[in-house]
Amino acid sequence: MFVPYWSFGPSIGRSISRSLEHALATIPGPPELEIALFVLVAMVVIPAIMLGLVLMIVRRRAPGLEEIQASMDAEADHSETDAPADRD
Repeated sequence: MFVPYWSFGPSIGRSISRSLEHALATIPGPPELEIALFVLVAMVVIPAIMLGLVLMIVRRRAPGLEEIQASMDAEADHSETDAPADRD
């Protein structure tokens, strides 16, 4: 039987919010540390995760990228060996 959470009354909501407040306030140290950690996560960790996801998507959609890069490298190596050997 499904019983929605609001049928328990307002006391359950208050106890959940109190437990969340306690969980959020567990970082020891001054408030500047919390701000620095937030900035670190917002500016470094989240963009790194997003970049990783984008790279995974691009690699899955274009599986021949490694082969194209290898052929371009081989052409570059080949053109270097075709250069005249007797330079003055």
